Amino acid sequence: LQINVRSVNDQPSAAGRTIGMANSTTTPPPGVPSIYTFQTSDFGFSDPNDNPPNAFLAVKIISLPASGTFLLGTTPVSTSTPILALNIAAGQLTYQSPNSPATTANFTFQVQDAGGTDFGGNDTSATATMNFSLTPTPPDVFVEETRTVQFMFGVTVNSNAGLMGNIVLSERNFDILNPP
Repeated sequence: LQINVRSVNDQPSAAGRTIGMANSTTTPPPGVPSIYTFQTSDFGFSDPNDNPPNAFLAVKIISLPASGTFLLGTTPVSTSTPILALNIAAGQLTYQSPNSPATTANFTFQVQDAGGTDFGGNDTSATATMNFSLTPTPPDVFVEETRTVQFMFGVTVNSNAGLMGNIVLSERNFDILNPP
């Protein structure tokens, strides 16, 4: 009698964390939003129950932040679409803070390992939460000043050569910050 034991993939682990970032609240004009670029280490991937541990394959976003913009490259991220760890490592997954007085934002996610689901294996972690602590920045200061000055005067010119004429200078607008 021979008994074969097949190993099945065990569930990986994910760990959420809190990321601090600035949040511009100036509207209008719009402030400059802060952008956070994710790293694979942000998702707390581990696979402690598999020997050897499986590689980090992807992240699945379960819920999106209520404010701000979540992008993979230039494409908005949607829920349940796997985002490959290779793309995260390449700096393609970003979160852009909102132009609002929001002070927090969060999303939920799962990590996926490369072990597969053969024979009842589990390649996806329990859900974890990533939080953003958004620190409002002071409003951007914009100074726009224009001064208009009007000069009007006339001069009559008589010369010994018999020439006569008038010189009139009138109205000239200029920007005090950019003199002529």
